[in-house]
Amino acid sequence: MPDQDTCVANDRMTVNAQWFAARAFMTLWHNYASMSQRTDIRDAFIRNYHRANRWHVTFHEIAVEKKLMAPLPTVEPKDMPLIPE
Repeated sequence: MPDQDTCVANDRMTVNAQWFAARAFMTLWHNYASMSQRTDIRDAFIRNYHRANRWHVTFHEIAVEKKLMAPLPTVEPKDMPLIPE
């Protein structure tokens, strides 16, 4: 059977969905970590939050590379000395 073009989703929609899904996952983990009274549970939530954050940054970098999303704006600090490299 030949492939049918359904126009349901394209690469831009898929990348945007992954970006928002990772962000939503991060928000859920953060909320549950802040509500937990147990430190071991909080630590597990925080580890998963940081893992999701890495995926979130990766999705954004891929999307920018493929020109599916715009790069994030950079904000220059005002009245702060630059850190020597």
